[in-house]
Amino acid sequence: GVLQTAYGTQVIAKSTTSETVATTPDGLALISPASTSGAPVAEVRSRRDANSAFSGGTLILSNLGVKWGLSTGADRPPIIEPFATTIGRTVLTAANVVDTTVPLPALTNGSFYDNPPPGNGAGTQANYANNRYFTTGVSTWSAAALGDWRNGSSGSYFPDSSSASRNHNDGDVFLNASPNGPAADDTKGYRSAVHYNLQNVNLAGWQTIETVNIPAWISSGGNSGLKTARYGVVAYGAVSAPDTVPTTGTVTYRGGWVYGVYAASATGSRQPFIADVSVTASLASGQVSVTVSNARTFNAAATPLPVNFTSTSTVGTVRNAFAGAATASTGSLSGGVAGHFYGTSTAAGGGGTGPTEIGGTFRMSDAGTGAAVIGGFMSGKKPAL
Repeated sequence: GVLQTAYGTQVIAKSTTSETVATTPDGLALISPASTSGAPVAEVRSRRDANSAFSGGTLILSNLGVKWGLSTGADRPPIIEPFATTIGRTVLTAANVVDTTVPLPALTNGSFYDNPPPGNGAGTQANYANNRYFTTGVSTWSAAALGDWRNGSSGSYFPDSSSASRNHNDGDVFLNASPNGPAADDTKGYRSAVHYNLQNVNLAGWQTIETVNIPAWISSGGNSGLKTARYGVVAYGAVSAPDTVPTTGTVTYRGGWVYGVYAASATGSRQPFIADVSVTASLASGQVSVTVSNARTFNAAATPLPVNFTSTSTVGTVRNAFAGAATASTGSLSGGVAGHFYGTSTAAGGGGTGPTEIGGTFRMSDAGTGAAVIGGFMSGKKPAL
C-alpha cells in the first residue's frame, strides 16, 4: 500500500463523497499506488537556497483516476502544478524539465483550442490542462519558515515549512468565457500543498479538487458541477547510499515532524493532523522501530486522534530502505509503513553512528468503520533525552 521508490515513499487517498451528485468532496479512502505503469503516483520537485531552505517546487500528479469525460474513459492529463503567479502554460519539456515560460495561445487559436464551446469531447485534453489564465486565485510558495534543525543536537529537529495554493481551470472549454478565457479563476477546482524539510529529507502533503463528468468532454450528457478530490503525502530527498549504511550499532532519532490526514469513518470529514515521532534503528539486526505519538488535529483545538502507533519494520536487501506493518495503539486501524535513511550514512555523534536523518510514510484503515489515515514522518539524530 505504501509506494517505495529509490528516492522516497508516498501514500495517496481519495474523497468518499459521490462523484455522481453535486457536493463538496470530503472523506478519505485509501488508493494503492504501485510501481507498475498506469498506477497513481505523485512526484515533488523542489529547490533549496544556499541555507538549505525550501525555495519552491512543482507537483506532478499522474493516473489519479480523475476523468473529465465518461467514467470508462481515459484519465485527465497529468497535473503539473508549480503554483506560479504568471499567465501561461506549464509543460514538461522533452528533457523532462518543468517549463513555466510557455506563452498561453490566443483564444482565437482554433488549432490549439480544438474542443470549442459547447464541446463534443473530441478535442485534445492536454491543451486544456495546466494552463494559467489568471494571476488571481493563487498563493505561490511562501517564504520558508525556518525550523531549528540547524541547531544540531540542541534543537528539537523542527523542520522548515512552506505552503502554496491555487484555484484552477483544468478542463474548462470556456462555455461562459470572459475576454481572457474561463469566466473566473476557480471554474474547475482548487489545489494546495504544504512542504517541510530537514537537511536531507523532505515531507510534502498535497490535495487537488477536480471536476469530473464535464459535458464538453462527453459527446452527450454530463454534469459540470461534479467534484472529486485526491490527497497525498510524499517523503523524499537525498537518500543514504545503500552500500554505506553501517551493519552494526544502533541509531536513535528524536524530534522532527509528522503530518497527515485522518477521517473517522467512511462519511467522516477529513482532519489534517500533526504528531510526534521517535525512531530507533538497529543496524545490526536490520530492525527499525517507528513510534508516532501525541497525534492531534492541526488547529488550535489540538484534539487527540486515534492514529498513534509503534511499528517494527525490516531493512531490505537495499540497506537504505525499510518497510513493515502498522497497527494503531487504540482502535482498529491497521496498514503499513515504509521509509528510507537520508544523508551521510557514517555520521558519528548524536544518536549514534549512522545515517543523519530518517523519513517515511504510512497508511492505515478500518474496513469496519471506514476510518482511514495517511501520513508521513521525518526525524534526525540527537542525543538521548
